[in-house]
Amino acid sequence: MQEEKQNLGALRRLPLPVVGAVVLLVGGSAAAYWLLSQRGYTPGAKLAADFLPANTSIALSVSTEPAQWQQLRSFGTKESQQLFDNNLLQLRDRFLSANGYDYDRDIRPWVGGDITLAFLPPPSLDPNEPSTSPEGIIKSPVGQSVVMVLPIGNRSKAAEILSLAKPLPNTEWVERTYNNITIKESNGIGPQNYAVADFKGRFLVITNSSLAMNRTIDAYNSGDSLATVPGLNEAWNKMDATANFARFYVNLPVAAAVTALSIQGEISPQNLTAGQHQAIVATMNLEAEGIRFQSLSWLKPDSTTKYVVENNATTTVNRLPASSFMVMTGGNLQRLWQNYVQTAQGNPLAPLKPEDLRQGVKTITKLDFDKDLLGWMAGEFSAALIPNPDPKASTFGWGLALMVAASDRRAGEETLKKLNELMAKEYKYKVENRLIADRPVTEWISENGALTATHGWLDGNFLFFTIGAPVGSTFVPTPTTPLNLADTFTKTVPLEPTPNNGQFFFDLEGFFKNPPNWMQLPPGQKIVLNAIRAIGVTTAITDDRTTRYELFVRLQKAGSPTPLPPPQVSP
Repeated sequence: MQEEKQNLGALRRLPLPVVGAVVLLVGGSAAAYWLLSQRGYTPGAKLAADFLPANTSIALSVSTEPAQWQQLRSFGTKESQQLFDNNLLQLRDRFLSANGYDYDRDIRPWVGGDITLAFLPPPSLDPNEPSTSPEGIIKSPVGQSVVMVLPIGNRSKAAEILSLAKPLPNTEWVERTYNNITIKESNGIGPQNYAVADFKGRFLVITNSSLAMNRTIDAYNSGDSLATVPGLNEAWNKMDATANFARFYVNLPVAAAVTALSIQGEISPQNLTAGQHQAIVATMNLEAEGIRFQSLSWLKPDSTTKYVVENNATTTVNRLPASSFMVMTGGNLQRLWQNYVQTAQGNPLAPLKPEDLRQGVKTITKLDFDKDLLGWMAGEFSAALIPNPDPKASTFGWGLALMVAASDRRAGEETLKKLNELMAKEYKYKVENRLIADRPVTEWISENGALTATHGWLDGNFLFFTIGAPVGSTFVPTPTTPLNLADTFTKTVPLEPTPNNGQFFFDLEGFFKNPPNWMQLPPGQKIVLNAIRAIGVTTAITDDRTTRYELFVRLQKAGSPTPLPPPQVSP
């Protein structure tokens, strides 16, 4: 379990492990040189999909283009830039410099355009493998296998450089053959041994175990590879997958099962096939103001779930004030809940169990969540954090504002009437009517006056509900400047896809100017968050099985990075 956490941690810290894995190739120069001399070179494919097993849980490729890395290092604040550079230096000194190698001199001249890193689930998660447990229960594995795929951009240069490199001390390389592929395996490099193989002269493949190499070869020879995953090729064809800085793939049911194993220690075989989702892919591109991600997720071919193509989240951002610093919108609250219920069924990692929420609402309000509340909420909705417009009126620094378009206003008014009576009788709140501008609203005021909630109606049968700071005046009847015209919003939230089914916006720069008193962040996290100006997401349902997302992370600019200092470890 500990090794799994280390593997997942390495994934989160990419591209740093790329350097560490590449040095394995150089460190085992005798094996690498031997492999390079065996066959010719042929350009490779995106994500090295032909070389990875079909049940690969996570795969990603990262560009080796120096200009893109310079641009990535230029983002953030001086503090975050230094933090990022320090991580790069630590990996360089540990894996390269300590062994007498230099990336620019020994690796960059020959490596191809992208390096791919993949995580294979433990064999126990393969539905084709027999279970060793009488009950069929799958126990927590020792760890995931890691596969690194490196394209050779310049075969002759690689052979020249690697032929001059010295092997690491106390290293023994053993040769074996598996399904007509010759493999070189290390023996004696600390507690972890590695395997290196040449796949038809196209790529050098490095794994952290013999079994992982065998599984990779089986996938390549049999054709049962990542390239055959249903919907994967179609997903890439729908996206701009050329000249990206990075590309990602996540097998959702397999990744969820691996995570569940690491948390729970065991799962049932039914949970391996219970999910409705197939996978998610994404591209990452560097732009002048930040990083843009484009993503697609899709359902399994045999899934019983089907999406309703309903992209009508069109007006809620117009109803919110420009001062809003966190917003989520959607096109149909009722359908969102129905989709979540289907997704949560059989998912041990669902953050909220539908029955728990239903029971909680029933206990607190005496209402049926699906019938009395969501039954009339089949319309647009939003949730927003809005700063307090009048600090003298409340000690809360912000207020939460919820809005939803009522598909049945009469039913909504009946529910509100029941809630007003409940708050007065059961919870001893004062229930008072007053006006905001020219609109009647109802307030719930706690006995000590410390907490106030307000609800009322806007044009278009939009119900609003606020709690915390009294922020109703910022949008009733309409905001002076709506959010969709705010400079930060327009520069952050993607315009595409259009029309959309929902958006998310978080103005981190504005939020952390006056954060809540209870929010005490560790120094490292604070440095990272201070580097981000804002985050925006736009999503749409493109067909009955596919959802498209576009995310933009707007970043601070620290300026052109200085060259990394020379190695601290002598060769």
